[in-house]
Amino acid sequence: NPNCGVLGNTRGYDIWARAYGGYDKIKTQNDLTFDDYFYGGILGVDFFTDYINNWGLLLTPYLSYNGGRQKYDAAKAEENGARVGVMGTATHDRFRGSLNLYGGFYKTDTHVMETKDTLPTTYFLGVAAKASYDVYTCKNWAVTPTLMGMYMWFSDQEWYSNYGNTTYRTDSMDG
Repeated sequence: NPNCGVLGNTRGYDIWARAYGGYDKIKTQNDLTFDDYFYGGILGVDFFTDYINNWGLLLTPYLSYNGGRQKYDAAKAEENGARVGVMGTATHDRFRGSLNLYGGFYKTDTHVMETKDTLPTTYFLGVAAKASYDVYTCKNWAVTPTLMGMYMWFSDQEWYSNYGNTTYRTDSMDG
């Protein structure tokens, strides 16, 4: 049954939380190596509806914390931020479609040698949409073609260090 386990909770809602983290070593064309760490958590509530004319609906407000750290020799940057959003999902037989609206901010601290700089807060807004359809190839196997698109806007950004003379500025970005 392709609808098995989808939007079938009798309470009408579920509260959930997830934590994540990871590490990557990034090597540039000039053989510079950066350590990149990321971590965070997300808390959300799924509000279910019963099937109406074979359509299931799910509304999910959520809040997340996102952190990261990049390090190279005596220079490093640390980011901390939050994101709040709401996602609506509709299912019908083998079809699923979602729309996600979100916004948030992050704050960055740079460290070069012993100099610490706190950069201006960066804000962002976004929208993402996704649609998929289950195609069953055998009794228990499915292939799910998926189409996804998103648009995101960032406020003006300025990255700099008072150690020496390093500055990077952008106007607001979108795309």
